[in-house]
Amino acid sequence: MIRIWLFLHYLGQVMWLGAGMAAMVYGIVGKKETGASRTATLRGQLAVHKILIGPGAFFIAFSGVFLSLRLYGGATSTGGPSVWLMVMQATGILGALIVLFFALPSMSRLARLGPGADDVLFEQLRRRQAAIATLSGTLGLLGLASAAFLRY
Repeated sequence: MIRIWLFLHYLGQVMWLGAGMAAMVYGIVGKKETGASRTATLRGQLAVHKILIGPGAFFIAFSGVFLSLRLYGGATSTGGPSVWLMVMQATGILGALIVLFFALPSMSRLARLGPGADDVLFEQLRRRQAAIATLSGTLGLLGLASAAFLRY
């Protein structure tokens, strides 16, 4: 049973961080596009967020909580976690919450608005989305880096 949870955890990590890097490339390339091709790029970015990044963030946070509780024998365990585990938990959960509650809605608004409707608002939303994605991705990478220092 633990292997299924580990698989979900690793799968979520690949989906969230891997697709996040792909979405970043989409954004860099899409910034230079105009008209219909920019709209298509935004739809592609939205699909990556809805199909990969959002579910990946959910999988990694949900399985991470389960694995943490399992590792220490439950919510009332007296054993204390290591510093690296706490960093991994905090950055992972915070990053996942940012994805689920800020990045996905912001990307949906950005794709729905599309370029050309209100260029000032579109540019503000694009910058906001880039900042949100950078923050959540950085937190995810910090969680991944702290996992490298864990000793079980």
